Amino acid sequence: MKMRSLILSASLVASAACNGQQLPASTADKIVSACPISITNINPTGDDSLGHGLMSGNAHARDGRMFVMKVQNTSGKDIRGMKFQAAYFDATEDLSDIPVSWEWTDPVKANAEKSFRWENAWREESKVGWRVRLTKVLYQDGSKWEPATGQICSGEFWRDKHHKS
Repeated sequence: MKMRSLILSASLVASAACNGQQLPASTADKIVSACPISITNINPTGDDSLGHGLMSGNAHARDGRMFVMKVQNTSGKDIRGMKFQAAYFDATEDLSDIPVSWEWTDPVKANAEKSFRWENAWREESKVGWRVRLTKVLYQDGSKWEPATGQICSGEFWRDKHHKS
């Protein structure tokens, strides 16, 4: 009976959300859904396909010290801020988190794509790949998204384009 009640509650919440009905803030804030962004490009050496790293006002924009990531907001809501945790794969493909989180406060409209840049102090040649995980989103309306237990919302970059994960 408990499981049936849970399924019915989830169905009602999903139905209300899909029909454009306004949910109470306490209910809407607790909905955990699919990843709200798609990571479309990762480049740990300071330039994306459009050369945005070169347009940055940062002094390191031309020397490969910038980590560039492009994301698309697939949530259907405007995003006010995001937090990411990056990790690198070393020469033996062990994964190590970097000791800081990367944050972004530049708004991203629903369905828009945007590039982000951070200084990358962990760019040595021994790094053969990168994984970037989205850990939190703050929407323009004040609601928040965090991954459910076991859910991974991430993108990867491998220096060897033929790498088999």
